[in-house]
Amino acid sequence: MIASFIKHKVDDFEAWKKVYEEFSKVRKEKGVIGASVLQEISDPETVIVVHEFDSLDVASRFFESEELKNAMKNAGVQGQPEIWIGNVKERTPF
Repeated sequence: MIASFIKHKVDDFEAWKKVYEEFSKVRKEKGVIGASVLQEISDPETVIVVHEFDSLDVASRFFESEELKNAMKNAGVQGQPEIWIGNVKERTPF
């Protein structure tokens, strides 16, 4: 499994979250199999999103998609996001 960590600033968290939720169906169609949204405590307009994918190929296609780029623009994402991608070596549900 592959996990991605995306960090970016947004104009307004609630407006961003609405677009993110509306994009849910597309995320699933593009191969996202798990997701978490975090809001930075010291800066509520900084968002960290964790997405899980079955493969690096699927993750790469997701991040290259025009649908994602348009959604991020419509959601008020500021500048270029920071993106980290890694192989999940252990995942412990509690």
